[in-house]
Amino acid sequence: MITVNIFKKEKTTKEGRKFNSYLTRITNKASHEEVSASVKFEEGCDAPKDYPVRIDVVNGSVSSKKYQDPVTKEEKLSYTLWVREWKKSDQAYEDKSLDDWK
Repeated sequence: MITVNIFKKEKTTKEGRKFNSYLTRITNKASHEEVSASVKFEEGCDAPKDYPVRIDVVNGSVSSKKYQDPVTKEEKLSYTLWVREWKKSDQAYEDKSLDDWK
């Protein structure tokens, strides 16, 4: 089980259809590298209603996909956290984004 902060971004397609995308940051245990990841809630697993929110992922997995950066042409990886089951964390989301700034 991992605990993550989930953020929601509302987007619109070229056709005008609205949809939500979900983002988080996860840390690789082996390399200790922290990376951004999109979050997908699998069928039958509803997304949280309030954002930002801190959740415990009870059942899930991480996948990666190689892509070429259109500007630099270098090969990069994008990550997706697939959530099958989650519960709201006992620890509330706390915004610490300004802690490292004066």
